[in-house]
Amino acid sequence: MIVSVVDDDARLISLIKTWIRDYTTSHPDQTHEEPQFFLDPESFWQYLNKLEKDKCCNTLIILDLKFDNNPDAGLNLLSRIKRSKHDYIKKIPVIIYSSSVDQSDIANCYKRYANSYVWKGNGAKRRERFNELLSFWFTVSTNPGQTPLHTQP
Repeated sequence: MIVSVVDDDARLISLIKTWIRDYTTSHPDQTHEEPQFFLDPESFWQYLNKLEKDKCCNTLIILDLKFDNNPDAGLNLLSRIKRSKHDYIKKIPVIIYSSSVDQSDIANCYKRYANSYVWKGNGAKRRERFNELLSFWFTVSTNPGQTPLHTQP
């Protein structure tokens, strides 16, 4: 699976790189491609539209909701993905990973077909919450184009 993280917090991206590396090292039975990191939604949108169809089927997007230079950028990117003219892009799971606990933010994300909304947490809990997010999407969830893990009796 390709994990793409879109967040304008360079410090957090650095932490997430470490968390993903540690997670994949401790779970060698799962196949993962190199994660992709983007500091702005537009560069990610360009990347996404250049991906081959089969790569999109094996992608997970972790998207920050609010960006410093444009508080609506995360929501706008979510809408673009879910309204894409390409069905294979629309089907990519988008996880909103946000520090906002505002119920209107959460509701707006689900109205735009976010697959999940995860509060970033704070302190030591932040890493634990992120690992739980990865664990769910890598081991429990089955996305279009994937074979469920542990399908053998």
